[in-house]
Amino acid sequence: MTIMMMFAIGTGIWLWVVYFPSATGWMHAKIAFVVLMLVYHLWTKRRMKEMQEGHLNHSGVYYRWANEIPLLLVFVILVLVVLKPF
Repeated sequence: MTIMMMFAIGTGIWLWVVYFPSATGWMHAKIAFVVLMLVYHLWTKRRMKEMQEGHLNHSGVYYRWANEIPLLLVFVILVLVVLKPF
């Protein structure tokens, strides 16, 4: 997943430079949420390594709720892209 993430970020930067040199507010907000998604990805990667080492510090409910974070982030990103509210 990390390899595809790097490909998506690379093509996103290319599209931003080529097609949106004078980006408006919605693009900056979208980029902020994409950065949050990147931070979430790195956080889950660290949690996965901890689990592989046998350190499971949280309950299953905690991880089920943590699993909903990318859904919320993607929803906000899609709304920003489709509606371009500002």
